[in-house]
Amino acid sequence: MVFYDIAAPAFLTIAFILELLGIIVICYGVGIYTIKLIRQSPKGLAISHELASYLMLSLDYMLGAEIIRTVVARTIEELTIVGTIIVLRGALGYIISQEVKE
Repeated sequence: MVFYDIAAPAFLTIAFILELLGIIVICYGVGIYTIKLIRQSPKGLAISHELASYLMLSLDYMLGAEIIRTVVARTIEELTIVGTIIVLRGALGYIISQEVKE
C-alpha cells in the first residue's frame, strides 16, 4: 500500500503529461493544416492525410496515458471506464488509419 501511495501521483503526472502532449500535437497539426489550406487551394487528400497522421499520433499519446491510468485504477468502476476509453480511442485510431490508407 505504501508503494501505491507513492507511485500513484507519479503515474497520474505521467498520464497528464502524455495527454498534454496529445493536445499539443492536435493543436499543432490543426494549425499546420489551416495554414496550408489558406496558402494553397486544397490539393486533394494529401493535406487531409497529413492532418490524419497528427490525429493518429495524438491518439497514441492519449492511449498511452489511459494505459498508465489503468495502473492507478482502484475500483472496478474506474477500471471499466478506463478500459472503455482505451477501446474507443483504439477504434478511432484504427478508423483514421484506414481512412489514410484509402
